[in-house]
Amino acid sequence: MLNKKKSRLLSGKKTLLLLFIAFASNCFSQKPNDPKHENHYRVIPTINTDELSIDFADQHSQMEFTKMKIKITNKTDDFIVFKMGENDFIYEHSTFNPKEKMVIIDPKESISKTLSVNGDTRFHVEKFELKLKGFYRAPLNGDVHNAENFKLPPESNGFSAGPFKVTHKSKALKKESRITNAKFKCTYSGQHIGLVNPYKLKVKLEDGQQFPNMNDNIKTKLLLPGKSYGFNTVFKISTKIIDMQFANMEINWNDMFVESKLSKLEDISVSFELDPGKTAGKNK
Repeated sequence: MLNKKKSRLLSGKKTLLLLFIAFASNCFSQKPNDPKHENHYRVIPTINTDELSIDFADQHSQMEFTKMKIKITNKTDDFIVFKMGENDFIYEHSTFNPKEKMVIIDPKESISKTLSVNGDTRFHVEKFELKLKGFYRAPLNGDVHNAENFKLPPESNGFSAGPFKVTHKSKALKKESRITNAKFKCTYSGQHIGLVNPYKLKVKLEDGQQFPNMNDNIKTKLLLPGKSYGFNTVFKISTKIIDMQFANMEINWNDMFVESKLSKLEDISVSFELDPGKTAGKNK
């Protein structure tokens, strides 16, 4: 008799435990009609073109947005410009665009960004299409804008080379026997894109000898209209050749300032479909 009571008691406790687990699961799991419920989409294989490699991660939607991570690798020796606002998120009910932002990808480099849309309450869908329309190639070759040599010690605070305005930071000038440092700021005011390559400049002595910029922390910079780039020059010359502290020198810019034009790449269409298993797991 006692064993039967114990058995019924244990059975009752087990039933209560199962009911509690079911209740807790129901409380803490997000339902499809919950505004915070997330639809997660199937894995997209890496997309490869001649110019780009594109990977997606964590693509998902709630009622008020669709969001994903995108990694873009530039395979070319040119710059790639990604205009985020030109890309279309296409749903059955409408098409949406991300906020406008330009992303610059250096040659042979990668960047990772978040791509998202909002502004509605109907993003919680099982499928949609993304049309990547915002990729542009920026060739390193273009129209060269020459500038007159810049004297050291300087006779002016700056100069212009076509749409490039360059300002010399005179207080930062360091002119010593074995090393000379000079700092500049370049602003591009054209309508296309500006390319500034400080590796091309050299310092020229009065006898015609020229020596390269020894600053290792510089690179070719792409400038959108109105943008600026600050760069340093570092010249090192043996005192057996000249004492730079007392020398008259000039910076020869050597085709450093180039204006180029963007060339649009082909559109890329990507289809996203619901992943039921991942969706269930992410909403526990």
